[in-house]
Amino acid sequence: MRRTERELTDVEIIDTFDKIVDTIINNYEHEVPESFRKESRAAWIGYKIQRMLLDKRIIETGKKEEQRRLKV
Repeated sequence: MRRTERELTDVEIIDTFDKIVDTIINNYEHEVPESFRKESRAAWIGYKIQRMLLDKRIIETGKKEEQRRLKV
């Protein structure tokens, strides 16, 4: 994983932090899905936070210094 090159505004950073806190609190109030019962509640919460950051294009898959193709 790596950060995207997109610059975040202060409002986006605050909203994202609030969303992470809400995700943690809400997931302690509900059952862990069947697919994560062999893992842990923390693994489920981590997955939800990671998906949220990917969906908001704050992080992306791949290594920081991956090889890129030359466009000729």
